[in-house]
Amino acid sequence: MPKTKSIQKQKRYLKIGFVFVFALSFGAVLFERSRVDQEALLLQEKRPLPLTEYVKGESVERGSGIEDYQAIVSINLLQLNQAIDALIAGKDVSSYSVNEIYQNFFDAPIPSPYRSMHLALIVLSKETTKKSEADTEFLSLEREKLYLAYPWLAHTKNQ
Repeated sequence: MPKTKSIQKQKRYLKIGFVFVFALSFGAVLFERSRVDQEALLLQEKRPLPLTEYVKGESVERGSGIEDYQAIVSINLLQLNQAIDALIAGKDVSSYSVNEIYQNFFDAPIPSPYRSMHLALIVLSKETTKKSEADTEFLSLEREKLYLAYPWLAHTKNQ
């Protein structure tokens, strides 16, 4: 008989322990779920959806540095396109010109809506600094990717 009381006592402790572990796990899941929801809200507030970045261009709210940046990009992108076209055609390009384009892109202050686009511009301009050793297929493909991602940039291609 004393053994059955001991077994019943152990079962009771196990039940209490199970309820405690279950309640603790349930609380941890609820806490983590609320934390993930809060992070998602913060990310939406800080960073717009990627699709909105592709449509920007002229629709970006004018503010500090945006107009200056757009002017820098339009001037240097036109020169970059000319250099890329010359390299693809097998013509020589001026070292000073391609290095100046790269340096202008490198030194430009980058507004947040244009960060990913700017990285692509720097990669393209860096490749053109290799001049005759530049990978023309890479330049062509990357330029087309840039225009597909940012269709509003393509108008400078034909200027």
